[in-house]
Amino acid sequence: VVSATAADSLGGFDLSGDGSTVAVGTWASSWDANVPGRVGVYDMANGGAVAYIDGETAGDESGYACKLNADGTVVVIGAIGNDASSDEDEDYGHARVHKKQADGTWAKVGQDLDGEDSNGCFGSGVAINDAINDGDIIVGVGAFQGDAASGVEDTGLARMFLLKQD
Repeated sequence: VVSATAADSLGGFDLSGDGSTVAVGTWASSWDANVPGRVGVYDMANGGAVAYIDGETAGDESGYACKLNADGTVVVIGAIGNDASSDEDEDYGHARVHKKQADGTWAKVGQDLDGEDSNGCFGSGVAINDAINDGDIIVGVGAFQGDAASGVEDTGLARMFLLKQD
């Protein structure tokens, strides 16, 4: 059984297609405000061995959302509290994609997918599909308070990204 401690706020949760890989996000901690959030990726076929993918900076709330691809080798992680390029507490949010390496570690793929709106909470929803052209990855990222292109505030939005793989 995979679980967070009582002091953690559980976020995203996902299983690979065959259930052998589990991703669990813990986006906040009541015991330490400096925690950026993290996702634990558990390899159930290997006795539940876990690899942790930490957020970028304190208050990121990384792990609010997470999704694995079908074979459990790619994970997209939403961090609704990330402040992008701002030093202010603006909660633009972002998402990051990580891919499992041959040695079992996880490496970031591509650049950060940053939100565009202050308090938009980009990364509140994430989706992934890598079953296309030679391993390219399609990622969907939502913002439950994102501003619409029409200028209407806090209506929510979703963006799609294509991450080309070499």
